[in-house]
Amino acid sequence: MTSTYEHISALLEKYISNNCSAEEQAELSRLLREADEPLYTRVMERYAEMAQSAPDVSHGNVELLEAVMQKIHTIEEPAAPVRRLPRRALAIAASVALLLGVGAAALIYTDQRKAPTGSVERAEPGANKVMLTLSDGSTKELEEKPVEVIAEGQTRAQQQGGTIKYDVANSNAAVVYHTLSTPRGKQFKVVLSDGTTVWLNAASSLRFPTSFTGGERDVELTGEAYFAVSPDADKPFVVKSARSTIQVLGTEFNIMAYDNEPLHQALLVKGSIRVQTGNEQVMLEPGKMATIHEQGAKMSVNSADVKQITAWKDGRFSLNTTDVRSLMRQIERWFDVDVTFAGAVPERKFGGWLSQNVKLETFLEFLEENGVHTRLEGRKLIITQ
Repeated sequence: MTSTYEHISALLEKYISNNCSAEEQAELSRLLREADEPLYTRVMERYAEMAQSAPDVSHGNVELLEAVMQKIHTIEEPAAPVRRLPRRALAIAASVALLLGVGAAALIYTDQRKAPTGSVERAEPGANKVMLTLSDGSTKELEEKPVEVIAEGQTRAQQQGGTIKYDVANSNAAVVYHTLSTPRGKQFKVVLSDGTTVWLNAASSLRFPTSFTGGERDVELTGEAYFAVSPDADKPFVVKSARSTIQVLGTEFNIMAYDNEPLHQALLVKGSIRVQTGNEQVMLEPGKMATIHEQGAKMSVNSADVKQITAWKDGRFSLNTTDVRSLMRQIERWFDVDVTFAGAVPERKFGGWLSQNVKLETFLEFLEENGVHTRLEGRKLIITQ
């Protein structure tokens, strides 16, 4: 007679190869929910082996993913009448969840554990302030107050929570420039005077006129931002960054242009944009991404996963095929830490999603369980292996 473990393993293998029927997926969900700790641990170990060798695992069945996550979520509510998973089972479940594409949930647990080696000081997201630099060079902290009106000459803007909105353009107003800057660990949204909405990622800045009075709507970006540009056929919208110039009429796109990133990227979500670097330029179609490899030297165009690239706007880090160095650059920007490597860089790649609300200590422990060893000394994060 086939054991429960063998039966679950067979269903998991069919799931990975996309040959699992709806009825079989429902059965797999039920069996995972009902599994005791020893059986669940064995199953997750087997699944991790299979998923590692099958990069194209289907992510479509939410019920099945929730069956895996239920085991993890039990430790979020210690008062609930459930048995807590042992450390080994939790680590395996988190690994599998990442492979399944649900790492965001996998890392939001609050089990009471030993903190990473090092200082007790914790670098948490959101510790710094968003700053608005006015035309005279003075700065203003943008705190999340209910409503605040910001005025400078004929310029008027209203801040509410994490958004600042500028008044409709006054064609007679003098050109005044403001710069919105987000620190590590903070994001912010600005609605420009023409109605264009810009989501600014952490450690980024956007310089813009408070009203667009010329023949173009020019802004300057450092870092990363998502643009939803208000259409205006008479005034092209132009985004300038260190390596490229992007021109549009009305569309949605994402630009990643951090100084410390080896690749800069422009992803088109809707409409069309023209990307120019040096003497090279290209028109993008929706779902295409231009990658600028070096300053004005090389540009390539490929299809891209829009949800993955723009995940940050929805409060998530995308970890799809992310290597350790790339992941650490994201962690630096969000948790306001400085990462150094004490030895060889671990050759690991991650998949799935990571919530931006996850605690740094929780994430570091997850790395430890998956072979990436760390030491936290104040705001310095040392990768020791």
